[in-house]
Amino acid sequence: MKNKRLLTLFGSICLVLVLAVSPFMAACAAPVEPGVVDVAKLQREVTSLEKEVASGEKEIASLKGKITTAEAKASTSEKEAAASKKEIAAAEKEMAALEKEKTAAEKEIASLEGEVSTAEKEITSLEAAVPEPAKVYEWRLQSMRYVGTSDWDIHLPRMRDWVTDMSDGRLDLTLYLPETLVGTFELFDAVAVGTVDMAHTTPIYWGGMLPSGLGAMYWCTPFSLERGEEFQYLCWETRWGEIIREEYAKLGVTLLGYGPWPGTGGSYGCLNSTRPIYTLDDFAGLKMRSFGFFAKMFAELGCEITEMLIGEAYTGLAMGTIEALSFGSPRDHYMAGFHEVAPYWISPDPPFISCQDMYVNPDAFNALPDDLQAILTLAARAFTFDTPPTWAYEDGIYLEKMVEEGATVINLSTADRVIMKEIMWRFIEEDAAADPVATEALNVMKEYMRLWGYLD
Repeated sequence: MKNKRLLTLFGSICLVLVLAVSPFMAACAAPVEPGVVDVAKLQREVTSLEKEVASGEKEIASLKGKITTAEAKASTSEKEAAASKKEIAAAEKEMAALEKEKTAAEKEIASLEGEVSTAEKEITSLEAAVPEPAKVYEWRLQSMRYVGTSDWDIHLPRMRDWVTDMSDGRLDLTLYLPETLVGTFELFDAVAVGTVDMAHTTPIYWGGMLPSGLGAMYWCTPFSLERGEEFQYLCWETRWGEIIREEYAKLGVTLLGYGPWPGTGGSYGCLNSTRPIYTLDDFAGLKMRSFGFFAKMFAELGCEITEMLIGEAYTGLAMGTIEALSFGSPRDHYMAGFHEVAPYWISPDPPFISCQDMYVNPDAFNALPDDLQAILTLAARAFTFDTPPTWAYEDGIYLEKMVEEGATVINLSTADRVIMKEIMWRFIEEDAAADPVATEALNVMKEYMRLWGYLD
């Protein structure tokens, strides 16, 4: 290829020389008239030819330079071409290596995609296995008991904690003091309609809603049973408890627990009074806050009976609105400070068990899962077993405290207690006889009392 280029250049140079010399040769060959020589013209022609020769030589030199440059470029191009071939070969090798890497990467990607797919399936399976967050049921419980009573200070918080622990927090029971959500005397209806989920109170407040005499009998039947465990069995294991639950259901609430107040030390049978009572005659004209069969008995003895919220009783005693009250246990009296304004502790001391309720709204209760229903029922029942030992122990402790702070304990005679029992049971029998349901309940109780030796 190189030789061909050189031959082409050489031919081009020869052609230029021929063209440059041909005019001169033509001039020399032209015939001249004899004897006539135009020297000036010849000189001009020679000069012109010399210029043309010089120009041709320059052009030849230029062409030679171009030839040299072309040869240099050709040499460089050949070197570059050789280098390029090496680069191309290296690039081809690198590309082949990259193709291998690509193939390996594609295999690895395919493998990873398989692992990802497997992991996604496992995640889906695990997510399906994870249970939904447990629903928390928020319940409100209003009590009739105030700060300073063992129920509010000890036993209700303990029951709430049992419910929280056993349900793993799924049942959140919030406690409310009396009159917080609704009035104390409105609490039964509030639970029945669902305004309040649960109540801790006493049936004496709405005993009139139950069949004649049954409410008062359920709250407290004086001169009947003496020990809390006797009353527990009557409530949970006999027809008597079934009757109470059935009657509460008719009124729109579900009864979960019966809390016995043992009559140790004359609880509820005892009175704080602003004046001493030594005999039954001293009850005549006494203005008293009382409930149930006790209210009927004290009225029979000549007392003026009034209903009053216990939260108002201290002021009532201090102002003379009332002169005595039957309420709670010695601890309750002491913590409320009743002995400060009514320093006489009158103890008829009739043996009896009074009752407090744990009842719930049936719709709210039935909406709970089965396990939470069981937990709440168990906690309410445990509450009824938990409270009596505390009351029995504290009765003695706080009665001593009242005496130490100036209170006087007066015990009525045995003869007076016999009269009180006769009056009490006359009302119990009369009230129960007015309704077949109450009659059935009383007969169950009397038969149970015979088994324990309280009746012949």
